[in-house]
Amino acid sequence: MQVDIGADIILTSYPGIISQVLQNLIDNAIDHGFPIGVNNPILKISATKQQGKINIELCDNGVGIDDEVRETLFDPFVTTGRSEGNTGLGLHLVHNWVTQMLKGKISVTSSDHGTCFSVEIPEKLVVEEQQN
Repeated sequence: MQVDIGADIILTSYPGIISQVLQNLIDNAIDHGFPIGVNNPILKISATKQQGKINIELCDNGVGIDDEVRETLFDPFVTTGRSEGNTGLGLHLVHNWVTQMLKGKISVTSSDHGTCFSVEIPEKLVVEEQQN
């Protein structure tokens, strides 16, 4: 894994949600992007700051996502790994966390040379305290 995150990045947000987003994206890359036999798998996470936004990219050099699947990737129950026990909810949850909780955007590009998820979230998000 390669990590390239600028030292100037300070994020005020929901750390647990951001951790879950990254974990799901990493798990997806490992489970779906790198089937057995892929040589030299590379997963790169990078983050940059621009105009009050943090841009996080998670890119791999895996097998890519079929066009048909990519069009519905963030819909619930979409998976190519149902036979391995996957539910197809991981990227649906990621999309909801990014767009609703983190007030951001997520997109994906893919080819047979790899996949790249781009997440854009505000640098500073007012985190509401939970009421007990």
